[in-house]
Amino acid sequence: KGKDSKMNLKTPLGLITAGLQLRYERGEPPFTVMSCDNLPGNGDKVSKAAREFARALGDSDFSSWIESECRFPNDMVDRITPSTTDEAKEKIRENFGITDAMPVVAEDYRKWVLEESGFPCGRPSW
Repeated sequence: KGKDSKMNLKTPLGLITAGLQLRYERGEPPFTVMSCDNLPGNGDKVSKAAREFARALGDSDFSSWIESECRFPNDMVDRITPSTTDEAKEKIRENFGITDAMPVVAEDYRKWVLEESGFPCGRPSW
């Protein structure tokens, strides 16, 4: 938690905002926040929520820093997750010894489309 945090932060948004707050207080560059939700404008939505969270902590300067310095690229994750089948249930039971009524399986995943919006700590080498 940052020195001025007034909330017991437990949610993913709270933890992300707390991490940004620590960097803000220490004068360090922010990290890039990548959303894994396949929603239109996902980065824009997380950015807005983080700024609102910062304002709820009572720190408008921190909220402004998030807006000017932090990056929340929009992205697209196109991975199909089909409905559960009896074959998947049996495979889970055989491989892991677990009886799961609704295992989640998905196709192989290799690509992710990221908006080029800058990376405060440098672009990843991948």
